[in-house]
Amino acid sequence: MSTLKKTMVVVTVNLVSLGLVSTSLASPVLSDSEERIRAASEATHPAYTQDGILQKSLELAEKTSNEAFKASIRWNHAKEIMGKKYHRSVVKSGEKLADIDALVLDWVKHGLRKPYKRYAKALTHTITDVSTQYGMDPLFLLAVIENESSFDTTVVGSHGEIGLMQITPDTAQWVSDRFNIPYKGKQSLKNPMVNVKLGAAYLAYLREKFENQSHLYLAAYNMGSGNVYRALAKRITPKIYPDRVMTRYLKYYTKLKAEIQRVAKEMTEAAERNQKASLMGGRHDYNVSSLF
Repeated sequence: MSTLKKTMVVVTVNLVSLGLVSTSLASPVLSDSEERIRAASEATHPAYTQDGILQKSLELAEKTSNEAFKASIRWNHAKEIMGKKYHRSVVKSGEKLADIDALVLDWVKHGLRKPYKRYAKALTHTITDVSTQYGMDPLFLLAVIENESSFDTTVVGSHGEIGLMQITPDTAQWVSDRFNIPYKGKQSLKNPMVNVKLGAAYLAYLREKFENQSHLYLAAYNMGSGNVYRALAKRITPKIYPDRVMTRYLKYYTKLKAEIQRVAKEMTEAAERNQKASLMGGRHDYNVSSLF
């Protein structure tokens, strides 16, 4: 059986078990009465035809594959950031949850100032998209944003840095030219999506330049590559800025771990209630899948 067919079987079984589709896909030979019921169902609910079920199965398989791909990127970058400390850190607990987009949205919405909360969805999409594009953990980007601006989209630094990721107009223009990212002058740096696209691209550039050593490319983001090289030549490793970002990074994973534990607890309680209802001959009113 091909990988695609195996995926389709698993997805179909999942859909049936969740009550999203009928079992007709798994049992194509129908009696006359069953055929009449099926025909009537298809007439009133086109999505439940075999073509509709196949389409839903393909969509679910694609969504699951995409989530797994994004999760692998996040985990690989997390291991790079944490190094030998990864397996003993709270960050490793993030492996228990593949799709964190909804949590990122909640944290972005909470962080943005009131007038800009309306951009939460668009900004979250930008953060997750550029994270995938550059092979980064979106929680790492959140940590940098929080450290740079506390999610204030209009803040201006003492050296002319603007917006969420505190980018200077000169750096923005350089990044725009190098990565072909649209940039229309310093006022556009107050646009949260433009700012994050430029900031993430610059981080990706520094990450490659400093050979994936997170403490170095974080320091370079703050003080410039030249200053980092000069410090290293004097056998000084910049720590203050990288440590501040890492504190926030670990904070996000602590919150993620708490969310995972909350969901696990609710699932356990729902399963216990369902088991109790079964023993008592009652109906199952608790849908574990609804917790997600």
